[in-house]
Amino acid sequence: MMFRNPVAINSEEHSRLRFTPASSLGFAAEVGHIPVMAFELEALAVEFPIVYELQSGQPVALLGVRPGHNAYLGKEQRWRASAIPSALSCYPFGLYSEVEGQHVMIMDESASTLQSNRGKLLYNKQGNGFRPSPLLKELQARLTALEEQRLKTALAFSELRRHGVLVEQEAAFRLQDGEHRVRGFAVLDWERVAQLDESVRQRWDQVGLMGLLRAQTESLKNLRTLHRNALQA
Repeated sequence: MMFRNPVAINSEEHSRLRFTPASSLGFAAEVGHIPVMAFELEALAVEFPIVYELQSGQPVALLGVRPGHNAYLGKEQRWRASAIPSALSCYPFGLYSEVEGQHVMIMDESASTLQSNRGKLLYNKQGNGFRPSPLLKELQARLTALEEQRLKTALAFSELRRHGVLVEQEAAFRLQDGEHRVRGFAVLDWERVAQLDESVRQRWDQVGLMGLLRAQTESLKNLRTLHRNALQA
């Protein structure tokens, strides 16, 4: 869990608030899994085991074995991979979806990177009021682009649930304190994929989905990496 105290950003309460980029990914210490966007799946599949959410088919990277523990975050908060999932890149900022498709920019008010005495301002004074600073505008643009990628990913991978090619799975890991099981996720059943109408498989291939499915399946070999990281924690 990253967002401990999410609040909507506004100029009245946060006009003098400043932000300094985090020097580590320590804020993700308790994150056990993270959404994966389609555009980054193949790169992340090289280092992380990627599975699917049961209900939505959304691809997620498994980061931990024990509840509330990120095995990819080593001693002294060193990240044990060369790639960083994009869902971690904008913390402590995010978008909250309201009714009717509207989004509100939020932040984790408890984040140590938000201070009143150091970093860049989120708002600049203009007359009697305040306007978003270049930093805040840049953050908004990044979050909007990430949300667009999330929607594209959700649309693409909803095909898996629609065509019934996902099967529930779990993984068992033997650690020093006993066996731990990661449950509640799905993997692709390639036999079911092979039984789909040829036109469906051709369409998936044409839009690049089939390549992503192969990369996800190949990524499961990284369950060994996850296990090793958990043993070294």
